[in-house]
Amino acid sequence: MTDGFRLQDIAVLCRRRDSSRRVAKFLKERGYPIISADSLSLEFAEVVNLLVAVFRVLNQPADTLARAEALLLVDKVVRHLPPTPARARHIAELANDEKALPFFDELRALGYDVQERETGNLGLYELTERLIGTFGLLGRNAESEYLFRFLDLTLEFSLRFGNNLNNFLAYWQQKKSALSINAPAGRDAITITTVHKAKGLAYGVVIVPFADWSLTPHRNTLLWGRLTEEEKPVPEMPLSP
Repeated sequence: MTDGFRLQDIAVLCRRRDSSRRVAKFLKERGYPIISADSLSLEFAEVVNLLVAVFRVLNQPADTLARAEALLLVDKVVRHLPPTPARARHIAELANDEKALPFFDELRALGYDVQERETGNLGLYELTERLIGTFGLLGRNAESEYLFRFLDLTLEFSLRFGNNLNNFLAYWQQKKSALSINAPAGRDAITITTVHKAKGLAYGVVIVPFADWSLTPHRNTLLWGRLTEEEKPVPEMPLSP
């Protein structure tokens, strides 16, 4: 940066997606804005995962994993609290309770009443809007674009397939890896991409953190020879004129 380059002039190239995620995690933890396939995906947006986790609890109140995920994400995304052993034990108790009411009571005690008894009367879009408002997700984080895209998704699904929450969750599970937002135009952020996708693009600074492949072209020597009759895999056939 001291040489006059901006973040948007920097590209980090990786060969595998798991390597890209490691780099993205490293940079995000240190406060650097990034643009990558994962960073644009709805699947990895924590605000969207919070909404989906609450959807899952509303759809199947006995889903202990969804209860735990929802409470953990409320703490992280909404309350901005770091995890502690005591809080983790409390969440585990609520998640494993035979009844779902303690889970919803916990949300109410924190100031987030999802009004679970009324959700059956709401369409998918209206339910999503209500939850976004309940948790105050708009304007409190940098993931508003993901919320708007998710709202569009719920509206598109309800218009095509109806408002069944269980069907929507199945659709989400099947399609989530292909759903993303567009890269923000003009955003000053580091690009993380694959070597293949970077072909034809130009960056002022290119970083290859895992240069674990050979830079020397690998050319095997080809030996040509004539096979004996016994070694030929297919016998010669006469050709008709």
